[in-house]
Amino acid sequence: MLNSWEGAVNFLGRLNGQKSEPIEIAKVLGWTVVKKDTREKMNDVAQACNAGHSLIEAGHISREDLQGLTVTQAKDIVGQALSRMKQIDKAAKSTERPASEVSQAKKHVAKAVKITAKQVTNGEVKSSQVRSRVDVNAFKSASTSKAKPTPLFSVFSKALSNSIDNMLKSDATAEKLAEVVKAVDSITLEEDFAVVKRLDFYLGEVSSRALNWQKKLIPSKDKVFPIGAKRLEDNS
Repeated sequence: MLNSWEGAVNFLGRLNGQKSEPIEIAKVLGWTVVKKDTREKMNDVAQACNAGHSLIEAGHISREDLQGLTVTQAKDIVGQALSRMKQIDKAAKSTERPASEVSQAKKHVAKAVKITAKQVTNGEVKSSQVRSRVDVNAFKSASTSKAKPTPLFSVFSKALSNSIDNMLKSDATAEKLAEVVKAVDSITLEEDFAVVKRLDFYLGEVSSRALNWQKKLIPSKDKVFPIGAKRLEDNS
């Protein structure tokens, strides 16, 4: 499939004399899908090949790193990696970080692709956790490296904070809780009261875990970075 994608890239490049958009390449190969009331989009195969080809062409990974993966697994791994690299470029540009730091950050993401691919083929990672595992492995690589700091921390942390924000506001669980809240006043059956009490218990557990993580985020006293004071300012 990568051979087909690369062949289409080269063909359109010679035909048009310039680099083609991924969706145009997907159309040539017939790797598109059209859902109701939406425009034509790349299917999973096209998304996997586009991201994989981009990383391979840039020298970040090799084809061998993707052996043994299904289309969906490859799409999630290389798609997440390519997305993070683009975010690193954007973060570095806005903060004027040197090219050496950007390059180092991308190396950590590339390393994460290889590690995650092995973990997936070994059955160590659930399908639903593939994308997040790429982030975790990239950050682990960066945190154990002796190299200078990179934009990876800010990108990783921003993604995590967005994930937590979505979890609290607009994810499926929040929507379900909102419906339960609407029905609370009309509950009459004992078993329904029991369910609400159970929900209350587990929400309390989530709150305790969140508070525990919040405490761990406070740096040691020898670091001049008053997160605690910042929290008080934000709440005032």
